[in-house]
Amino acid sequence: MEVMCNDYVISDDKLKISVDAVIEFLSRSYWANSRPNDRTKIAIENSYCIGVFHKDEQVGFARVITDWAEENTYEVEQVH
Repeated sequence: MEVMCNDYVISDDKLKISVDAVIEFLSRSYWANSRPNDRTKIAIENSYCIGVFHKDEQVGFARVITDWAEENTYEVEQVH
């Protein structure tokens, strides 16, 4: 899935997501600033992820955690 709006692109293509950018985003948060990098990488690998990009620069990230068993049953972790 990829959606464009003005100069922004929202994409669920994991190949576009910069793990380094996500780790940098998280390092500035109060709730995940001590999370090990390997844990973040595994979380991205095993979740449905969405990146937000402005002119090829990643400016946002969301991770959906679900078991896919029921509709509307999920948790979202977002970073920007």
